[in-house]
Amino acid sequence: MDKYKFTVKADKASFSQRYSNEELKFLTGDGCPEIPAFRSALGLWDNFRVSTGMDTKAWVTKDRQALTVATLALRDRVLNEWDLFSKNYSFKAPGSRSRSGTKCWIGFSSGEVGFLMARHSGQLYFDVAQPERQIIDLRKHDSLPTVDGIAYLYRKPNGLRWPQFFDALAGFLVDLQEPQVRIRHDFASSSDA
Repeated sequence: MDKYKFTVKADKASFSQRYSNEELKFLTGDGCPEIPAFRSALGLWDNFRVSTGMDTKAWVTKDRQALTVATLALRDRVLNEWDLFSKNYSFKAPGSRSRSGTKCWIGFSSGEVGFLMARHSGQLYFDVAQPERQIIDLRKHDSLPTVDGIAYLYRKPNGLRWPQFFDALAGFLVDLQEPQVRIRHDFASSSDA
């Protein structure tokens, strides 16, 4: 069920996209560099405050060209790796008796330590904290040898519709002439103001 919505406006043209909680989780991950770039270009958290939540009446102004480039880059990445993005991932951490895991601190014999992350739809990655911060995509693996034992990885299909959303948004943005767009993030049940 679609719970969220973003609206992009330029002059008299308007584009709205509804999306689910699972699709929001996809946008909150860092599994590939195109995701945070799109999240920033779309202004996803620009009007969010921890104390008050999302200001659903506020509009943010963003560069249309930057949003177009970010949308097309993420669309292409998702389409090229759809066999991986179309799955949700979980894992059984070393020493655990059951499959669970959405986040676990692990270390490799190579000296890299950080979080194994499966919280975000379509993403499974190692967020390396030391010796140097980096993100390593692990979606193609079935298991990982860690310093504490083997981590087993599992996958199941998800309901992400971002490829269609990106196509629709890109089509809207490409047809515009304005250099900037206004964007608002809201709940799907709210009326447009």
